[in-house]
Amino acid sequence: MTRLVRRIVDAEAQRLPDRRFLVSAPAGLPLIEAETTYVEQVVRNFLTNAAKYSQPSEPIEIVVDATDDRVSVRVLDRGMGIDEGAAEKAFQLFYRTPEATRAAAGAGIGLFVCRQLVEAMGGRTWMQPRDAGGTEVGFWLPVAPIDDDIGDD
Repeated sequence: MTRLVRRIVDAEAQRLPDRRFLVSAPAGLPLIEAETTYVEQVVRNFLTNAAKYSQPSEPIEIVVDATDDRVSVRVLDRGMGIDEGAAEKAFQLFYRTPEATRAAAGAGIGLFVCRQLVEAMGGRTWMQPRDAGGTEVGFWLPVAPIDDDIGDD
């Protein structure tokens, strides 16, 4: 996941040269079973949204980490933020807050698609306001099972 996220962030940094992306991802994360194209689409959408709803002077942070059974990716911005009620609705088809509608163009489809892709891979998505302002959006995917029978006769 670390290598994939860094590749996506590098591509987005080329596409959005006025943005600063800060990646925190430890080495040695466990493997996940996932469709690379789906993960790439989700991460790109989260990064694009963070850039769309925050000022260019503010960095966008990407944090990749793991527990025993899942690997998570969080995108943190210091933008306009979102309240708890709206965050709960954010992944609904065509949902956009009035503030988001005024701030930038969009149809309210991207996050819905992201949730569908992540859930198809056995994971979960979330969005929540950050205490210091801005928004956290993320997803987790399950760690790939380890086949203990590999190499056994």
